Amino acid sequence: MVETSPTLGSIETHEYQKKQLALNSGEFNIKNEIFCELFPEICEEIKIKLKERGEHEVQQTIPNTTSSGHEENEGLVGSTIANLVVIVGFAAFAYTVKCVIRAVGSS
Repeated sequence: MVETSPTLGSIETHEYQKKQLALNSGEFNIKNEIFCELFPEICEEIKIKLKERGEHEVQQTIPNTTSSGHEENEGLVGSTIANLVVIVGFAAFAYTVKCVIRAVGSS
């Protein structure tokens, strides 16, 4: 989530989006009974922070961004191409292994 380098299967996000995901994760985790059972202290911290944030959320404004969404499309296209390259590479590898096994078996 904090990484900025592209990796296989990752999505590109801006700093603002990362902060929003982090803020929303507390509310998401607090709804999970198993999470609350395993981490009761963290659940209490999240509850306190959610109460504090409830008063300040209205005052929060969305920062100006210069992105027109074009960067997100480039990330999606790049990820798609990378995934296709991996799939084609794997298929070529599997076909090569199949040919080698047949050649060894017929000898």
